[in-house]
Amino acid sequence: MIKSPPMPLTTLITTITHLRRSPTKYGWAPHKPVLLLTLIDLLGRELVNDNKFVVNDLLLDSFEKQWKRHVTTKHVMDIQKPFFHLQNDQLEGTSLWQSISYSGEVLRKPVYGKKAFFETVQYGQLHPKVYTLLNNHNHRLLIRQILTDIYFPPTT
Repeated sequence: MIKSPPMPLTTLITTITHLRRSPTKYGWAPHKPVLLLTLIDLLGRELVNDNKFVVNDLLLDSFEKQWKRHVTTKHVMDIQKPFFHLQNDQLEGTSLWQSISYSGEVLRKPVYGKKAFFETVQYGQLHPKVYTLLNNHNHRLLIRQILTDIYFPPTT
């Protein structure tokens, strides 16, 4: 079996520094960077080891913690939209992220409403090469720093 070469860290950096975010009356939506910081947090605490970020209290608590730490605008904390829409951000011709339903299928449209979200979405998974990169402590530190510097710079 031929293994594909590892993804250069610069490819991931280019992707995360150009996330597609929606403009809102409070500024650009912070949800995708917060979700990525959440994933990095879970990996750093070794709470995910198979590239399945299950929709559970652990994930939701980490998302809330990251949100409270970084978001200073009046945006509403909501993991549902970035959980689906992060699929729109591409690297190497494929999605950075996929949301997987309980039936094992990649979601092709967003799920609206908390009840429907929790009944439909089982887990999300990173592009396998991104998952491999983020399992490296130094890469996680660098990506976390880049995300916070770009999307949540300190205010003076």
